[in-house]
Amino acid sequence: MCILQNWKLIKNWKLKKSYKKSYNMYLESKQKSKAAIENVSFSDGMAPLYFSDRRFNNFLDTFSISPVISSIVEDSKSNGNSITGEVKVDVKKIVRAGAGMEINHSDSENNKITKSHREDSYITTIKNNIERIKSKGCSILDATENNFFYANLPVFHGRLTDLTNQVKDVYLWYGEYRNIKLYLCGNANNVFSEDKDEHPNTEWDPSTITGQKDIFQHLINEENTGNYNNKEVFELFEYNIHQSVMNRTKSISSYRWQEMLVYCTNIKEENGIKKIIGIPLLIIPSKGFGYGWYNLKYKRLNEGKIKNDNTINNKDAFFELDQGKFKINEDINNKDAFFEFDNGNFTGKVLLIERDTLQNLSPDNIIFSDRIDTIDANNAYKNRYTIEKVQQIPSSKMVKNCCDIIGICIDKNLLK
Repeated sequence: MCILQNWKLIKNWKLKKSYKKSYNMYLESKQKSKAAIENVSFSDGMAPLYFSDRRFNNFLDTFSISPVISSIVEDSKSNGNSITGEVKVDVKKIVRAGAGMEINHSDSENNKITKSHREDSYITTIKNNIERIKSKGCSILDATENNFFYANLPVFHGRLTDLTNQVKDVYLWYGEYRNIKLYLCGNANNVFSEDKDEHPNTEWDPSTITGQKDIFQHLINEENTGNYNNKEVFELFEYNIHQSVMNRTKSISSYRWQEMLVYCTNIKEENGIKKIIGIPLLIIPSKGFGYGWYNLKYKRLNEGKIKNDNTINNKDAFFELDQGKFKINEDINNKDAFFEFDNGNFTGKVLLIERDTLQNLSPDNIIFSDRIDTIDANNAYKNRYTIEKVQQIPSSKMVKNCCDIIGICIDKNLLK
């Protein structure tokens, strides 16, 4: 066998081995990201972020569930405006009445307390039946219109700024993970209060709203959007709600993993991405971070290295990647490095942007291998990536502040 033929065999063998390794990583990330989405338990210890009782009876009928009855009793006849009660629930409440405690309130305050305890019992009913919901229902991956789905997803959330009298009390969620893009619309009056130091008020702040604004009102009233076609509904969300209009005037974000039970109103599939609009029934923040490749805003410069000279401001932070240094760059378009985390632990693997991408040599439209049947919604895949390993462990604070996650690992070997 000639040297040239032998070299070709070695080269082909190396390419096949490299492809197999990349494909196995793809399959592994596909499985783990699916498990992360379906990891919904509504566990004790986390206070609800949002609850609406408008579709609660529909939920009970759908899953054939009997509700938990709150034991609070209004005794207006014998005690005037007093409320006596004992409530056995396992979630944090907005207002509390201790066991056997008697509290005097006005009628309006009585109504608020009664509503709070009613909501507690509804939430308890959902939490107590989560396994039934998961066995009889479907996750967001199999969601269908006019049905409930459950999910655990990283999302932005906040109130829509009141630009006109047509869009009051609109509270929105948006997130993309794996092959899903999710938009939720709820009533801001159903949002539970949070620790403002840890979770500051956040807003969607588009300069103007394009599209049929009345759709927002239909959704926060939990009415059917059947008066509008699917195109009109999706245009309203896709044109107006995206990361770039989240707190444009503030350097804060509300991005976090959240467990949710949602009524789906609209679905469309486009270029391998499943886009979903829904109305939340219950949303509770997750305790931890789900599986994924996290963009920690490390910037790759000069073939992976930068010099610490006069061109670098003192405020710039650095971390050491093997022998190179990468600049921290908070630019929303910085997609240079994604770090794999599994069960909150760094695996040592990084999806690192290709050098030719930095020189604008990558194609505008990436074509995936025929064996890739599930793609990722993250627009990072306009670029090409290689999988590399690093020894250092990134800062946990940076992971907590991350607002850009890839669910499925697709490196350059899986591209045509």
